[in-house]
Amino acid sequence: HLSHYTASLFEAANRNTPNWQLTKAEVMDFIAVRRLFLKSPSIAYPRLDTLRDYPLRLYLDWSKKSISCILAQVQLDSKGVPHERLLGCQGRKNPTSLKEASSTRGESSALLLGLQKYRHFLLLAPFICLSDNLSLYYLSSLKNLGGHYHRLFEHLSDFSFYMYSLTSSQNIVSDWVSRQEMPPLSKSERELLSIPCGIPEPDSESSS
Repeated sequence: HLSHYTASLFEAANRNTPNWQLTKAEVMDFIAVRRLFLKSPSIAYPRLDTLRDYPLRLYLDWSKKSISCILAQVQLDSKGVPHERLLGCQGRKNPTSLKEASSTRGESSALLLGLQKYRHFLLLAPFICLSDNLSLYYLSSLKNLGGHYHRLFEHLSDFSFYMYSLTSSQNIVSDWVSRQEMPPLSKSERELLSIPCGIPEPDSESSS
């Protein structure tokens, strides 16, 4: 019944009145949504004691709009039934250079972002990396690495992981995040992805 509580919040977000505030009823709806989210069985903290049997999973995706990296882990419930739990979710809006980049550059940028964001967990044990872009398998065969790919291989050298391919229909969460309007890359994230800082991005409305 999530939509029951979020309907009023969507209406509030679309108000044209400047400096508007949530009403008392809307505040209660917001608190209810927050409680539902925190109690959701779909999200969890990492189980570090089971990393050998249930390694962390890093899902990646790139679209023309955004890049995304999702951290998940299979965990056992109270009855011993395994379920995949969401541990973390990152999405960033693509600057022009990533919108126009190849899928390999875009997907590898998502990998680099994921390694940086979840480094403290991914260093603990071998993890599983999942992508619907087959070209990531052939990164190790690239020659004369420079710029972005040189930075990527520098980071990869610190980790141990297995890479698997999956279809877009199996990459639901990461695929959905990459197709949404996400926050822009920060200065440090642009430096990480070898994207020049200080170059203004064209306004999306004027460019369309």
